[in-house]
Order: sequence, then C-alpha cells, then structure tokens
Amino acid sequence: MTKETKKAIWIHVIVFSVIAIVVLGIFFPIIVTNNMDRANSKQICIVDRSIKISGEQIVIPVKMKNGFSTPTHQKFHSDLTILQLCELAKDYDSNQNYEIHNNKAYLYKVKSDKVIARAVLSKHDAIYDNLNYTLQHLSVEGIVFPIHLTEKFFNEEITFSDTTYSWYAISFMTIDELVNWLDSTGLYKLEINDQKDTVIVTDIEKDSPKAQIYFNGNLIAVKAIYN
Repeated sequence: MTKETKKAIWIHVIVFSVIAIVVLGIFFPIIVTNNMDRANSKQICIVDRSIKISGEQIVIPVKMKNGFSTPTHQKFHSDLTILQLCELAKDYDSNQNYEIHNNKAYLYKVKSDKVIARAVLSKHDAIYDNLNYTLQHLSVEGIVFPIHLTEKFFNEEITFSDTTYSWYAISFMTIDELVNWLDSTGLYKLEINDQKDTVIVTDIEKDSPKAQIYFNGNLIAVKAIYN
C-alpha cells in the first residue's frame, strides 16, 4: 500500500468521523428528547424526599403543558416572572414561603414553626420547546443543600487532593454561610476542619456521617459518605 493510499484512507476516516460527530450532535438530543415522557398537569409540584414526612410537597398552581416530570424535577414553561410564580405559590398555600436569589427562588413550607418541605425554582434559558423553568428538590448526594445559593451546579465528578466528588457547584457563599444554613435545618451536626476547606455532615438521628463538602475558592464539591 503506497503512502498516497494510506493518506487517502486516513483522510476519509477523519472526514467520516467528523460527519458522524456532527450528525450525532444534531440528532442525539432530538432522539433523547422525543423518548422522554412529556407531561401535562394542573399544577407544578414536587415532594420533598429529603425530609421524612410523607406526602409534603411544594406546589405552584400553574399548568404544565408538554413539560418534563420526574420525582426530582419538574421542567415547564411560563411567561410569568419568578416573583409572580412565588406569589402564586404563597397565595395557594399560606404555609408556603419563598426567598428570591437572582434567577433562583428557595421555596419552603412551614407548619408549627418547622420546615416540612423545601424546593428550588430556577429560571434558565429555554430548552426543549421553550421550557424555561425547573422546580426541583434540594437533595444533593444525600443531604439538603442550598442550591438556590449557587450560580451553576453540575452533577458530574471532580477530583481534589486525590478525593473524587460526585457533584460540584460555583457559588459566592462562604463556608461559614453554608454551615449556618445547614445548621438551621436542624437535620445535621457539622464539623469544619482546621483549614476551613472541608465540612463533614452528620445525620443527627442516626449519628452517622452523610456527606463531605469541599471548598476551593468559588467552587464547592460534595460527595456522599456510605457506611
């Protein structure tokens, strides 16, 4: 086989590979989207699975049309502002309250001075037929985490100091602010190391470690601890 022939073969392989990547990039999201179950409902709601109270949920009384519904996420379209959606939730159930942080809102339900359900409402660029909102619970790697205080978050692995974390986020909150928020839930005991870059989260009821949180500048990473 001559050098010219080998070169031609490699050129063809590269060209076909590039074409395949482009085609997959265009059609794979469409195929995945079409295979996902679309949902219609009279209201947007999500059960807080991080708190052991059966059936408690956060409800926003707006219709979902051709959205996505899973036990952890509700993706839907609305022309209303995030403030208007939160006000509707509060009007629907006076036990529901909210705090707005830029393009995210922390919604929580209170009874007898105890928080019995939590969720975060995020407004984002429209995806899949103009779906521009997501309502989801706050469970991250087995703990309640203030997702509403993050700028962006990624359900992907990242490694620091030979430790692999399963979830990470970009945030401007300090380690003390995070610890204070977690402490306010009444669910955990918290231990910060001397370098103030790692927090061990322990379940109060079971007295067993649940997660490790690592701080590196504006990046926060979380991994579950399994016993």
